[in-house]
Amino acid sequence: MSDQGAPNRYSLWSWLEKDLRNRSIKQRYMSKCEVRIKNNNNKKVNNQNESLLVSKSKRKVSTTRNDHRKRKKKKHKCTKTTRVQFNVEVQKNRISNYLNFKEDDTRVQHEAASIDPEYYGEAYTSKADGTVRIWFTNPGGIGLNHNDIKSHDSFKFLNRKSRCDIFGMAETNVQWSKLRGSSSFYSRVKSSWQEFRTVMGHNLLQDLGINQRGGNCMATVGQVSHRIASIGRDVTNLGRWVWMEFSGREGFSTRVYTAYRPGGVKPTQSRNTTVYDQHERYIREHNLKLTPRTMFDKDLKEELIIQVQHKNVMVMLDANEDVEQGLFNEMMRDVGLHNAIRSRIKTPMPATHHRGSRPISTMYCSRGIVTTRAGVLPIGYGVRGDHRNLFVDVQETSFLGNPMYRVVPPPMRRLKLNDSCVSKRFVHLVRKHIDSNNIMQRAEKLHSTGTYPATIAMLEEMEIIDDQVGRAIQHGLRKCRTLCTGTIPYSALFSTLS
Repeated sequence: MSDQGAPNRYSLWSWLEKDLRNRSIKQRYMSKCEVRIKNNNNKKVNNQNESLLVSKSKRKVSTTRNDHRKRKKKKHKCTKTTRVQFNVEVQKNRISNYLNFKEDDTRVQHEAASIDPEYYGEAYTSKADGTVRIWFTNPGGIGLNHNDIKSHDSFKFLNRKSRCDIFGMAETNVQWSKLRGSSSFYSRVKSSWQEFRTVMGHNLLQDLGINQRGGNCMATVGQVSHRIASIGRDVTNLGRWVWMEFSGREGFSTRVYTAYRPGGVKPTQSRNTTVYDQHERYIREHNLKLTPRTMFDKDLKEELIIQVQHKNVMVMLDANEDVEQGLFNEMMRDVGLHNAIRSRIKTPMPATHHRGSRPISTMYCSRGIVTTRAGVLPIGYGVRGDHRNLFVDVQETSFLGNPMYRVVPPPMRRLKLNDSCVSKRFVHLVRKHIDSNNIMQRAEKLHSTGTYPATIAMLEEMEIIDDQVGRAIQHGLRKCRTLCTGTIPYSALFSTLS
């Protein structure tokens, strides 16, 4: 992927203005106002003409009524004009906010280009049959609204391009219990997939507002979601990790974790809201002689030692430490897990944070899970954030115990007979195509001059007519209805318009 340069503010503004003009939003506001003003002027002229025709005895009363109407219409006119100006200003402010976000996002991509603009490992585009794709990233906050640019583009990428079956996100920075309706994680996943299961985790012991630091979320989509036996969270209710357990035949099971490990040093400007502060308060309340990081390592190690004895385990996390040479990597080796990405590629991993110098995010798995493909994407590509996206493809038989049965859905058809608009457009397109090729005239001529048995020339003409009729039908099927599949780039301006 080649990094694009900083966006031209004038060109982007021009594109948005053109997009606004094409969708007739500004014209809708302005035309309504102009029509009202024009109607008011016409009525004013008509009232003046009528007042001249009335008798002298009624002229005084008519003039008084017209003056009252003028004052009322003038007030109405000013109100509508002010409303139009306000709407235009609101749209300009939204465009400016959109431009500022694009500049911030481009700044992250430029900083990433100075580290390593290329892929690490293997490309994620192709996914072989009989494999399960697992995706992980740290977005640094997923957004509070489903219409947020970052959230919308991230889920669209996961649905359209990543081809993942399981994906996890660390440090979502959201108190999931306070998000309702379409902004919840369940609803965001539901808008992109039909078959899925989700699990979220955040600090349940301390209410720090909707923008609570830390937290994790995880989702399984497609046919793999039907293999989920159970889901769970961190037993301390601090939201340190979440997990899903998949079952297969003859007691075969695999558990996948998504975790966020706190930093080793307390931030200087923490304001008592960071993950380190949350865990530190928990330690003081329970009189533990531990640090947030040592408590995380101790609890996770105790849980993994129990799980690896009778099932396969995979852990994807942001460790906030070097995952190739740090103490956490040694602890995972002692448990019996290895770095799935590093073991597959055999070369040192790049920095996974756009301002870092060491890899701090990775995936660990048991020896029984066979990886077929692994890689790390450039920063700024994939799910938006300041961390790289990671993925691993594993064999179905090693992950689920037995291959999944493939259900091939029927392809979507554009022609809907219960929709009168679509069916009329289909008939119109087919007739237009038939008339442009004179098919009816040629068929009537062939019928009137035909003989039995048919000659070779007649048979060839019938084959040509039949082929052109088939093309007319295919043309009507392709053009009768437009499918809204979500491939059009996201526009922050039009998502906020009512």
